[in-house]
Amino acid sequence: MLLAILACGERLESIDPTTLMPQDLSGMDLHGKAMNRIDFSGKLMIGVIMYSAEIIEANFTNADLREANLSDTIANRTIFNGADLRGANLDRLCFHGATWDGAKLDPRWHKVVFVIEEKLRPNQDLSGFDLSKLCLYNYDLRNAILLKADLSETQLSLANLARANLQDANLNAARLVNTNLAGANLMGANVTEEQLANALLCETILPNGQISNMGCDRLPGTTP
Repeated sequence: MLLAILACGERLESIDPTTLMPQDLSGMDLHGKAMNRIDFSGKLMIGVIMYSAEIIEANFTNADLREANLSDTIANRTIFNGADLRGANLDRLCFHGATWDGAKLDPRWHKVVFVIEEKLRPNQDLSGFDLSKLCLYNYDLRNAILLKADLSETQLSLANLARANLQDANLNAARLVNTNLAGANLMGANVTEEQLANALLCETILPNGQISNMGCDRLPGTTP
């Protein structure tokens, strides 16, 4: 929802900075607010509610974010160095360019941070990887091999998956708005017609083996 709002040019409501001055912000409801470039370093933020928020270039160095809800939040270029995020909900947290040196993360998210920082680029072999509930909004994954990968509930809107191998991949409830699937192979993938109706299909192999060219005229560089 947040990404859809921002894509339409709408902005989130900025919060009064004085609200964030206390050292202990535990349990505070800050969802849906814009808190870009705010310094939260060292603050106690246990159980803070920040889902669907925007915290671009914020600083959470050594903050205590245990059990916090940061799902569906945009945190690009945010500093999480030394922060304690154990038990936090980071589902679909967009953190392109964020730093995590010394951060305390649950085991799943240690792996996720590594995969996103080291593996998510064109032509990579990501067969069987668990990429579920991630924010891969606008990522370039052209020609990636995602055979049997788990992409369930993943935010893939505007991602470039042209010519990607998605055979037998799990795309259950993945968000595919304007996702480029031109030339992609979806044979056997778990994905619905409703999901694909929002994607860009051109010479795309569907789960049943048929070829779809329904979105060729919508691809970048084409004229109506």
